[in-house]
Amino acid sequence: MNRRELYESLKRNPKNVRFEEICHAAETFGFTFRGGKGSHRIYVKPGVRDLLNFQNAKGKAKPYKSNSSCGSLSNANFGRNKMMSKYAIEIFYSEEDEGYIAIAPELPGCSAFGETEEEALTEIKVAMELWLETARKEARPIPQPLGKPLLQVGASV
Repeated sequence: MNRRELYESLKRNPKNVRFEEICHAAETFGFTFRGGKGSHRIYVKPGVRDLLNFQNAKGKAKPYKSNSSCGSLSNANFGRNKMMSKYAIEIFYSEEDEGYIAIAPELPGCSAFGETEEEALTEIKVAMELWLETARKEARPIPQPLGKPLLQVGASV
């Protein structure tokens, strides 16, 4: 399958993308694996600001991950990084994903999935730590937190 066909396949069927398939696609499009923690893997590409952060949810990449990755192609150890605790976290229920999505809006591409709000919060903390560690290792700019810490839990999308 060529790159165009791969891209169209991911975009056409985001609910049925295997985790290993999305990781392979990232590498096919020139992204390099830079590490992982828990169920997350992170990929980088020179010249591309966003870090691709994928979460393995029972062998699948969640649809919100597949969709955001196409755009970019466009309580574990949380206390260790004091700067991380200053970033906003938003959690909302997604009917499409049948679970909770957590995002860190100030860290582009940093998001996570959980079957409960608590699980989504735990997973976003892992994703944020990995995002910040990778940005430091890659000498990428790390956005300053915009204000006081925020945890926002929203309605279904």
